Amino acid sequence: MRFGSIALVAFAWVVLGACASDRTASGLNVDGGGFPKPLDGSNADSSHTGVGCAAAAKWVYLVAADRTFIRFEPDSKTLTPLGKLSCPLETTTPFSMSVDRSGTAWVLYQSGEIYNVDVTNAGCTATNYLTGQHDVRLFGMGFVSDEDGGSTESLFIAGGQGLPTSAPTATLATLDTTSLTVAPVGTVTGWPELTGTGTGELWGFFPNIAPKTVVELNKETGAVLQTFNVNAIDTSGSGTLVQAWAFAFWGGVYYIFYQGSLDASTSIWTLDPKTSDISLVSAGTGYSIVGAGVSTCAPVVLL
Repeated sequence: MRFGSIALVAFAWVVLGACASDRTASGLNVDGGGFPKPLDGSNADSSHTGVGCAAAAKWVYLVAADRTFIRFEPDSKTLTPLGKLSCPLETTTPFSMSVDRSGTAWVLYQSGEIYNVDVTNAGCTATNYLTGQHDVRLFGMGFVSDEDGGSTESLFIAGGQGLPTSAPTATLATLDTTSLTVAPVGTVTGWPELTGTGTGELWGFFPNIAPKTVVELNKETGAVLQTFNVNAIDTSGSGTLVQAWAFAFWGGVYYIFYQGSLDASTSIWTLDPKTSDISLVSAGTGYSIVGAGVSTCAPVVLL
C-alpha cells in the first residue's frame, strides 16, 4: 500500500538508480529470477494449514511500485524477482495485494481495479470486480482461514474512498472471491494493511497512526483483540508520513515491509508475537514495496 502516486513516481527514479547497491548491502539473498523452487516442508508444521495447497502458495509474494513481482522466502531471506506485472494498465500502479491457497495473487491497482496474477510467472487476468462498493475503492487485504487448520478461507479488506492520508478510519469488510461483492464488517481507526493465518486470525499493520501498531482484529466486528507497538521500525523519524507499507504472516512471526517518507527504499522487519521482539531483517531492499501477499497455506510454526 502507498499514500499517493505523484510523490512516488518521482521517488522511484531515485530508488531505481540505487537498486543494485541497496540490494547487495541489505542483508538479503537476491536470486536472479525464475520459477519457485520445490518446498520440502522439513522445517514447517503443516497441522494448521489444511489440505489442497499449491506448492507456490507457501511463500510470501511482493509487488513493488514499479510493478516488479517478487517471491520472498523468509527462511533464507531470499528475494527473487519474477518479472514485471503484465496487467494492461499503463496509467496506474499497484496499491495492495493478497494470495489465495491456489497460488493466485489478487492485486488491487490505484484505479480500483483488481487483477489476478499467476505467482509463477507474473501473468495477469482481469476480474469483473466492481470498484467502489460500499464506498471502499482502495484497501489493504488479506486471506484468513475460516477455521484453525481448515481448507477454506475468506478475503478481508480494509479501506475507503480516498487515499490513506484523507481518512482517519477505514471500513473493514469481506470480499467474496466468487461473486466479487463487498460486505462491510465494521470500522477500524487508521488504514491498515492486512494479513491472515492458517489458525483463522486476522491481523493488521497500522503505520499511519501514532504509535504504529500491529493489531489482531475480531473478524466479525473489527474490534481490537490485542495490540503491539512497533514504533521501533521508524528509524528515519518519518512519523506518520509513510511512502509504502505491506504486511504478511509466515512461520509464527509477522513481516513488516515499511518505507517512511525519509527512507530510500523499503526495509523488512519482523514482530514475534510471543516475545514482542522487533527485529530488522533488511535495512534496504532497493524496492518500494506496496503489497505483500501470503496465503493461509503458509507455515504457522517452524519446527
